[in-house]
Amino acid sequence: MPRKIAHPTPQNQPHQCIQYLHCCGGSARLCRINFSLLVIQTLVNRKLVKVTNTGAGFFVELDEPNENPESNSTIIHAFKQ
Repeated sequence: MPRKIAHPTPQNQPHQCIQYLHCCGGSARLCRINFSLLVIQTLVNRKLVKVTNTGAGFFVELDEPNENPESNSTIIHAFKQ
């Protein structure tokens, strides 16, 4: 019987962060995100998200919001590299 993962592994945290941003409408306040700065920096380096300063705080936004579910395969392939 396969083991359940009690804590997310580093490999799937960027993917979970992308899913979280999708659920939040494509952006979220940086201070409200429970992902490490290393995960955020990884996504910024891969050009999947961007961090913007609105004057009222920093926001993490999906770089290109994907409304077509078939185009999400490019995000999944980016994590396998």
